[in-house]
Amino acid sequence: MSTLRQLGYTAAGSYPSPMTQQDSRGITDPLPPLAGPDAGADERGHAVMARMVARFGAPTLDDYRRAYAGCGASWPGDDEIRRRHPVAEPAS
Repeated sequence: MSTLRQLGYTAAGSYPSPMTQQDSRGITDPLPPLAGPDAGADERGHAVMARMVARFGAPTLDDYRRAYAGCGASWPGDDEIRRRHPVAEPAS
């Protein structure tokens, strides 16, 4: 069996669903709503971020440190990151 077929692709051009079992959400666990069509860019960005955090969880401070270091940006400090972005609390 080819690798593409193992991944769910067929010769007819149908593609596998991007939703896996662990990604799917039931009706009892809905995502936050998207911003309306007349919303500004900031409001749309916040709505998308809220949906991503609800679905996958917030990044940790270490995740943000790696992202800042990876693009060569200076670290603004933990408090500033918490003010700007959603941050997961460290596991206890």
